[in-house]
Amino acid sequence: MSMIPLLFVCAAHAAEEGALLWLDQAPDPRVHPELRPLAADAVAPSQDWSAADQAAIDQLSAELTALRPLLDEFDGELQIMSRLDAVIKDLPALKTPAHRELLVEALALQGLAVYRYFQDGLATDPAAAPYRVEVGGQVMVKAWVDAVALDADHAPLELVDPGAVTTFDAARATLLGAQRAAVKVNDAPEGLTLIVDGAEPVSAARPVYVPPGQHYALAVMDGVVVGRARARVEPGESLSVELPLMGAELSALAATLAEGPEGLALSPRLTAALAAAPQPLYLASRGADGLYVYALQGGAVTLTERPEPRDKGQRLSVTVALGGGWVYDGEYFLQNVDDGAPYTRATVNHGAAFASVGARTGSRWWSAAAGVDLALPFGDYTTLETGDREVRLRAQPYVAAGLPWVQASVGWFTPYHISFGLRGRVPLTDNLALTGGAVTARGFALARDDGAPDFQAAPAGAAWVGVEGRLRVR
Repeated sequence: MSMIPLLFVCAAHAAEEGALLWLDQAPDPRVHPELRPLAADAVAPSQDWSAADQAAIDQLSAELTALRPLLDEFDGELQIMSRLDAVIKDLPALKTPAHRELLVEALALQGLAVYRYFQDGLATDPAAAPYRVEVGGQVMVKAWVDAVALDADHAPLELVDPGAVTTFDAARATLLGAQRAAVKVNDAPEGLTLIVDGAEPVSAARPVYVPPGQHYALAVMDGVVVGRARARVEPGESLSVELPLMGAELSALAATLAEGPEGLALSPRLTAALAAAPQPLYLASRGADGLYVYALQGGAVTLTERPEPRDKGQRLSVTVALGGGWVYDGEYFLQNVDDGAPYTRATVNHGAAFASVGARTGSRWWSAAAGVDLALPFGDYTTLETGDREVRLRAQPYVAAGLPWVQASVGWFTPYHISFGLRGRVPLTDNLALTGGAVTARGFALARDDGAPDFQAAPAGAAWVGVEGRLRVR
């Protein structure tokens, strides 16, 4: 299916802001620029413990340390109440028992400041309204209620006044006698755990019962926070932790769509999350053959664009290459010594122009080739005798096999050598590639007509690089 249907659909929704959701990679704005690119976290934002969460905990610890000395200052209670209230309101979550203990101590200090400042006016003073709460018909210091709700067994170190200790213990007794509240996850998946108020993780298969008050909950799957909630819970009420769409669910969807189905029905969770994104919405997933694009249609997706089909079978190409390199042959000295060839390395090593014509077949994982290489060495003493004539041009018929980018070869390095070597290619475009190779050649015995001992050629070799053009035949 071509991209034309998708373009028609996009044009039909020109008045709307459509979006392309990249399920398994970073958005590429060059692909369908008419659509707004969306990353996966746009519909499945991370719920995991973050640097911002830790910063809020650190801020609470710093404020608690800074505010303790204000108990001994005139009207220091006002600063303690207001500054701790601001930090605690912004506290997003508790993850460890140390976090819970820190918050309990902060609440105890805030509650002590409230107790000292308002005294008997707690229930009636309008300024005390943010700091009081009613439980079972009794007006109590809200901070102390929340401290007991978090950890009823913890004895706060901040309660230094005997009267405060008595009032705190009375509030704790009332709360423990009140109807419990519940923290739960509806339809919790297998393996999900709950961290309630920073306590040790427990299975989310059953509710966790807590005293009424402010509570914090984290839902954890495989060590990753996947849902969170915080709220004040009244006696008999429940705090339900909702699980937003998880990144793992999008990854599973991406893997399915990367196989290229024509359509797919979505789960209710996926449908609800994708429906909240900008519409019309398209989904992109990259498979082995390229990019697949799907259109969201209610509770299902439909394929609108698939990659151009690739030929996964055998291919046959004709190749032509031109380049340059080097030729070595010991016979350049032996056969030209009578003509004055000097006994030097330059006599047996020469630069050369190379050309090659061949055919190649193969697939994605293998390649085989056959052809003829031609090498024309430059310089003096580059001729060899064969029969009653001299040759300068060195032809090498060969066959090669191996991987698409490197093959082993065997050939006849004329006029009297067997060659063994490696050939490689690096594609530049669909029809051009850098190519090269190297061979070592061994002479084979040739009988002489006059009965003299057989002729055994000296070793030879060659190496070259060049540019190859390809014409696809099939």
